[in-house]
Amino acid sequence: RASPPAEDGGGQPRPPLAPPLRVATFNVLSQTLARSDYFPHVNRGDLRMARRLPLLWAEMARYGADVLCVQELDRVPEAKKALSPKGLRLAAYRRKTSGKRDGVGLFVSERVAVLGTWEVQFGPALHDGVGVGALLQLLGATGAATSTPFAVVTTHAFWHPRADDIRTEQVELLVRESAAQLRALRGPRWRENTPIVLAGDLNTKPGGPVYRMLSEGDEAGLPPLVSAYSRYGEVFPTQLPELGDWRGGFSAAAAEREAEGGPLDLFVPLPAVEAPAAAAGTGGGTDAADAADPGAEDAANAPLPPVRFFPGDRAAPGARGEPEFTTYTSGFASTIDYVFHSGHGCELVSLLELPPASAVTMLRALPSACFPSDHLPLVAELQLDPATT
Repeated sequence: RASPPAEDGGGQPRPPLAPPLRVATFNVLSQTLARSDYFPHVNRGDLRMARRLPLLWAEMARYGADVLCVQELDRVPEAKKALSPKGLRLAAYRRKTSGKRDGVGLFVSERVAVLGTWEVQFGPALHDGVGVGALLQLLGATGAATSTPFAVVTTHAFWHPRADDIRTEQVELLVRESAAQLRALRGPRWRENTPIVLAGDLNTKPGGPVYRMLSEGDEAGLPPLVSAYSRYGEVFPTQLPELGDWRGGFSAAAAEREAEGGPLDLFVPLPAVEAPAAAAGTGGGTDAADAADPGAEDAANAPLPPVRFFPGDRAAPGARGEPEFTTYTSGFASTIDYVFHSGHGCELVSLLELPPASAVTMLRALPSACFPSDHLPLVAELQLDPATT
């Protein structure tokens, strides 16, 4: 949406607002982790690269994001090739250290100019995590800037449930390095003139230490940030007009599966059967590891263990409205993915609706035959201040 010009304090017309910035974040599930021993509820064939990656590229492109933050991306050449025709290019990427195959990255649309990028390595003491950031600006049809420059930062924090101290140190290092980069790129008043988005898989529950740190801000780091999806529980626009709601992605994947000769009714639970004994040496999500396993299909239809929900501290400031979950696997569900944004020069316009637990469990859990990751993508539209002359 673009607003009509208004008058500034001196009676001069302000520049019109550009269409909102659309930011998405998505932990895409590294192909090296798409293994039957990690996700026993999924048919082995649905974890293969040939089946899963086309679904993944389609999901990444479906939301029309201006900026797409990705975590656990390990098939970078394939991703660039698949997303380039959709108007998305890779602006920044950093692979994890210590031999890990996946990393984090930022894709941007043709509507976005890249003014600068940076990367942060957390080092062995902090489990070799990484983060990337970029200073960006929205462009109009003529190529002229239509928004003030803004920053987007993404990371994938350490996963262990009892490692809040490590996660906090990782994110603290990320925000302080990003602050130093923005000071160099935007000058000493960067906090006043640079909207900021920090999005990714933070592996922290609502109200947890990392959540509180970002909400409170840091004099040596970033200003206080707001979680966009903390307003999800309000009466708030949650459908991006041309996308509809969560049914779009699930239905598109189901239609593709049916076209392949494997119909799947999204609204009928898969049958539950007795789980056969696990075959020794099976598992692994890559094509090379997908040896014949006569029990694999039945094992994937076995009853799931009870799912434990980890809601976090919903009484913490700003955390009450967060969605019920952003990841839902066989045994664990919680909100751990976020789109944080600054309050200055950056107004939340709309959010993408997420599927309810009833829809996810119709497909047993995540990932599934119709959804390629164990995390849901989050999408937020943010109205930025216009460019100044």
